[in-house]
Order: sequence, then structure tokens, then C-alpha cells
Amino acid sequence: MRFAYDQRLSPAEQRISRRSDAVTEVPLRTSATPRPGVEAVREALLHTEGFFQRESSLFGQRVPPPAGSERREAADTGKWSTSTRRGRR
Repeated sequence: MRFAYDQRLSPAEQRISRRSDAVTEVPLRTSATPRPGVEAVREALLHTEGFFQRESSLFGQRVPPPAGSERREAADTGKWSTSTRRGRR
């Protein structure tokens, strides 16, 4: 499928774009296993901004805590607020 921005590309870039558009899947080796550090990175990402993300038993995925849960530092301190007492910034 061609897009309007294709016209701005050089002929070489257009060829690359067409080839990449034709790729429908990227095969992985059957023995591909996650590297040992992957789990550590995953856990670090799930603890962003100091809010532990709980695991959903329904989907088996990690989800953010519900609004109004026991961890309300941002709401209490106004640290992340986009407005001031005098109005919007």
C-alpha cells in the first residue's frame, strides 16, 4: 500500500519501504528463550512511579492499582498537578 509520504522518499528509501511493507511475520528460532535479564526488566517496568502494579487473576496480566487505592501520594501532595492555586499554568 502506498502512502502520500512515499513521494518524499528517495527511490532507494521507497524500495526499502515497499520491502518492509511486504513483511508479514518475523520468524524466531524455536529455541529462542528470554534472556535472564528480561524478567528483571519486566519487574522494574511494573514498579514505575513507585506504584506497585497488581496482577489481574482474570487475565494473568499486571494492571495498575485502581483509582483511589491506598497509595495516593500524587493526589495528596499535588506533585503531579498541572494547575496551581492561582489557576492553570
